[in-house]
Amino acid sequence: MEEPCRVVGYDLLNSNKKLLDTGFIDFLINTQPNKQAYKSLECLYRYLVLKEKPERNITMPLDIVTKEKLSYY
Repeated sequence: MEEPCRVVGYDLLNSNKKLLDTGFIDFLINTQPNKQAYKSLECLYRYLVLKEKPERNITMPLDIVTKEKLSYY
């Protein structure tokens, strides 16, 4: 018997939430764009105003959202 195909989406858009809730999408990857934007502006400020050299790599957390955890988002 073949394994079912898993569908992964990204970003917590309302349309994606509905697809996750109905089971069309199995998982959503939330990249937290608001935190990415904040960190980008903070780095730019530190570089231009404080003359600090930015880190070469900045890691950001990802959330893997399932149907069961959707209500927390």
